[in-house]
Amino acid sequence: MYRILIAEDEMLVRLGLKSMIEWDKFNMKVIADVANGQDAWRVYEEHRPEIIITDIKMPVMDGMELISKIRLQDQHTKIVILTCLEQFNLLHKAMSLGVSDYIVKLTMTSEEMENVLQKLHTELQASQPQIKVIPNLDVDALKENIFKDFMFRNRYTENEFSNTIAGMNLRLKAIKLTLCIMEIDQYKQLQDKFKDEKGQLIRISLLNVLEEVLQSHGRGEAFHDEDNRYVLLFSFHDMVSEQKITEILQQILEHIRKVMLSYFNVSISFGISTQKNGYSALRLQYNDSIQVLEKKFFLGFGAVLNCREGSEKRFEEIIKEKLVQHIHKWETVDEEQSKAMYISVSNLYESGSLSIKADIKGMFVQWLQWPMSSLHVSDAGKVSLFASYADRLLRATILDQMIDISNEFLDQIIEIKSQRKLSREVIKVLSYIERSYAGDIPLQQAASHVGISPGYLSALFKKEMGINFVEYLLKFRIEKAKALLLSTQMKSYEIAERVGMDNHTYFSKMFKRTTGVGPREFRNQWMTNPVEENAGYEED
Repeated sequence: MYRILIAEDEMLVRLGLKSMIEWDKFNMKVIADVANGQDAWRVYEEHRPEIIITDIKMPVMDGMELISKIRLQDQHTKIVILTCLEQFNLLHKAMSLGVSDYIVKLTMTSEEMENVLQKLHTELQASQPQIKVIPNLDVDALKENIFKDFMFRNRYTENEFSNTIAGMNLRLKAIKLTLCIMEIDQYKQLQDKFKDEKGQLIRISLLNVLEEVLQSHGRGEAFHDEDNRYVLLFSFHDMVSEQKITEILQQILEHIRKVMLSYFNVSISFGISTQKNGYSALRLQYNDSIQVLEKKFFLGFGAVLNCREGSEKRFEEIIKEKLVQHIHKWETVDEEQSKAMYISVSNLYESGSLSIKADIKGMFVQWLQWPMSSLHVSDAGKVSLFASYADRLLRATILDQMIDISNEFLDQIIEIKSQRKLSREVIKVLSYIERSYAGDIPLQQAASHVGISPGYLSALFKKEMGINFVEYLLKFRIEKAKALLLSTQMKSYEIAERVGMDNHTYFSKMFKRTTGVGPREFRNQWMTNPVEENAGYEED
């Protein structure tokens, strides 16, 4: 099914487009509709839709800039312009960038739109790559088995493997060997596109393409590793200059990248080993390439990662810059929380753990918990909100996706807070609780703080918040405790004291009544390396 992205700043136009067309009729579906070019660019980078319908004039990034950026990477995506009569001078410029068609918004009809979609459907069908299947498939299977038998199963000696390779007339020598791991980014989308759940057709097709590219350069061999991963082996026995070797390798990998984008509309990432002599080094080179490719999580899709390049500290500095930039957005919601987030990032950086994927994911999940204490929704609503975003964060494949999910979560928090209309007195009490929850706060003291009677405050608070003052204070303290359990290594009794509940037994009992689990179990559920506690001390 062809995917469509709509970019239009007028909401009514977007809604009209989505509702006036029977998209299934053209084997199409709208995967996103956005209000500006910047959001459209993000969607394009992540999903690579076959069709983009875009306005010319939009905020943040206009349609002309969006089209220009897309055309720098991709000449195949179909683009339809939504225009007004006075924009025909811009339309002429847009058409020069390879725009497929245009629609005048003021006179747009469903019939006119369907005619354009039918035309695009025909063009896309005609341009669908004809996948060539290698008739001699057993050669690829044989080559794959030989390499894997030697590298992973120890079924050949180095001498036996060398003789076997020589007998197959492969483009390979045991001198100046470089191993590259090629990984298909967003492999599931490729499977969906080709309706290839098992991936067999994709594997055959990709190996065929790789063979053609490597053959054209007269260098290198490729075999399938697993799922979305392929191994490329190169020997540069005929070259002396290391600079020239690097240039040739870059040319080959760039050629592969362009072909994969053109034929399959996918991005790929590479992990490149250091250069070694002798086939005995292949397993080490493979492990090094896999390890360096792990950094793709932090750098994003399309990464080319070399074992020889850069220090680990500089790499962590890049990650830190990304995270600090993300934290700035949290300052708009809670300055105190944003400071705590910065501290958690700095701690990971100082300990050298900022490039450990599990630690980053755990930290993002912890951050979800922090705004919950000041969120005035039901307990079930908090659990649902937290669980849905935590699940998405844990399933994210790159850091940029996690940042986008976290930003989306923050936008939802802001929206929820803006919907709640509270009286001045209740707002002052909530602010007072936020500042003073670690101490003793009886109802009388809170009422005195805002200048009203305890009875009136009790009734007003229950009316506006849906729970009484004492229940709210307890839940607020529990939410703060949950955040501390996930973001610090403090013992649960220390946390109890920090949130104003000096009696640890009472704290543990209330925590379990509120969350369904005790403090230690809650921490173990979400932290990768939970702190050890005295099991006999905590009452779950």
